[in-house]
Amino acid sequence: MDGKRLLLVDANSLANRAFYALPPLSTRSGIPTGAIYGFLNMLLKLVEERKPNHIICAFDHPSPTFRHTEFEEYKSTRKPSPDEFKAQMPILKETLSVLGLAHVELPGFEADDIIGTLACKYSDEGFAVSILSGDKDCLQLVGDNREVILFVRGITETKEYDKNTVKNDVGVWPEQITDFKGLAGDQSDNIPGVKGVGQKTAVKLLEQYSSLEEIFSDIGNVKPARVQRLLAEHKQSAYLSKHLATIVCDAPCHVESETAKWDGPDAEKAADYFRAMEFHSLVRRFV
Repeated sequence: MDGKRLLLVDANSLANRAFYALPPLSTRSGIPTGAIYGFLNMLLKLVEERKPNHIICAFDHPSPTFRHTEFEEYKSTRKPSPDEFKAQMPILKETLSVLGLAHVELPGFEADDIIGTLACKYSDEGFAVSILSGDKDCLQLVGDNREVILFVRGITETKEYDKNTVKNDVGVWPEQITDFKGLAGDQSDNIPGVKGVGQKTAVKLLEQYSSLEEIFSDIGNVKPARVQRLLAEHKQSAYLSKHLATIVCDAPCHVESETAKWDGPDAEKAADYFRAMEFHSLVRRFV
């Protein structure tokens, strides 16, 4: 396979999925490692299949994001991550460094924003970009030279999304995902949307109008009257919700392509590290 191929990894999303999908795992000394082990198996499987020559892993920064600043209730319904999970994040970053994989986090922004920024930059530079995640939020990034690979069941089953797959699965085009959430909201992130407007109504509106802005510019002709009234009453919430749901594509982060370049780890170094972590099945990949 020729060409420049970049894999962008939503590290928190994958690690979180691995943490809950696998039984608790730890070293003999009691260090929890299940999220790390599952993450590595998920990532290495995709690397073998897709053979990217550039890889960047993005992490959420522990500081509040601009979304929390602008809307205090953003993600407020989510339970805090267990201590056993949080304890593995520094070790996961250390593991990625041992493997020679670039990883980045940015105060005030989520991993999605880093991925969005790098996906847009590198696809514009002619890279074929694959985004690996367990979170449907990133479907808004699907476009020319950009695909999303979502884990849809456990840590083994994935689904690939191009523009048509997004339309078939969600009911709207990738560029309408944020408008869709502006209308229907997103319960998982506590984004309110327009109270009383559900997903089916949001899809119908976005089949008729291309965007939230277009809907409100023609609000007097929106039918039925009940939906017109709800939109008028909750206009501010709709625009706030769209804003909260929009992945930033110009975050102040940059990873040089040379830094992201990857053609495999130092096999001996990786094997030694995995022995210390007691990841015996991974050791066999490198010896």
